[in-house]
Amino acid sequence: MKRVELTLVTNKCLCARRAEYVGIDRIMIDLEKLGKGKRQCGRQLFLSDHYPSDIDRLRATLFVASIQVRVNSWNLQSILEINDVISRGAQIVMLPMVRDREQAARFVDAVNGRARTSLLIETGGALNDGEELLSVGGIDEVHVGLNDLAIDLGREFIFDALADRLLDRIACLAALRHVRFGFGAVAGRACGTLPIDPEIIISEQTRLGASVAWLGRSYSHACEKLSRSELAGEIRWIRNRFEEPGDTEVNFRALQKQLSFWKTIDALAVAS
Repeated sequence: MKRVELTLVTNKCLCARRAEYVGIDRIMIDLEKLGKGKRQCGRQLFLSDHYPSDIDRLRATLFVASIQVRVNSWNLQSILEINDVISRGAQIVMLPMVRDREQAARFVDAVNGRARTSLLIETGGALNDGEELLSVGGIDEVHVGLNDLAIDLGREFIFDALADRLLDRIACLAALRHVRFGFGAVAGRACGTLPIDPEIIISEQTRLGASVAWLGRSYSHACEKLSRSELAGEIRWIRNRFEEPGDTEVNFRALQKQLSFWKTIDALAVAS
C-alpha cells in the first residue's frame, strides 16, 4: 500500500517543526475566509486566522515537510492570490468550493505547473460532476470536505456521505485518472472521546484508496501539549491503522450503526 501523506493545519512554527520531526508530511496554511463565515453560520466550525506571511515563516522553519496552502474559492482576485502564495513558497495549492470544470481549468492555468494542484469538493453538484472536474489536465489531487458537503446537502451529520457511500464514485474516478484522493480529517487517541470510532473512519479512507489525509485540528493542540515521543506514538498509531485497517466491510457496517445511534440520540434530545 502507498504511504499516506498526512497533513497538519497550523501556522505555528514550533508546532510545525515538531510535526515534521515525527513524520507528518505536510503543513497547511489555511487562507480561506471568503464567504466561509456565512456558509458555516450556526455550525460552530473553525474559521482560520492564518495569513500569507505565515507561509514565509514556515518556509524558513521547515526542512522536509511540504507547505500546502488553501486559498479562497475562485474569485476576481484568485490569480493574484495564487501567484502570491506560490512566490512565498507554497508547494501544494488547494482551491476550495470548486464549482465546475471551468473553475478547475482556470485554477490549473493560474498555477501553471509551479506547484501541485488540489481541488476541494464541497458541494453535491461538484461531487456529481466529478468526471468533468477530473477531466481537466493538471489536477494532482482531489479532496472531499465533509463539513461543507453536509451543509450543501442539508445533512446534520458530516459522516452521512460516508454511510450513504456518496464518495465511492469520485474515489474510483480519481484512481482511474491517477489523481491522489482524500477526504475529511483523521482523528486518533489524542482527540478524546468521539461519536464515531476514528479507526472506522481510517478504515473507510483505506477502502476508498485515500492517499492524502488531514489530521484533525485537535492535533495542532496535541503538537503543543504532548511530548515528542507521545506525538510520535500518535502518528505511528495512525499509520498502523492505515496499513492494517481490518475488515473494511465490517467497519463500514459499524460506521452505519454508530451513526444511526447518534441520530437517535439527537432526535430524542430535540423531542425533549
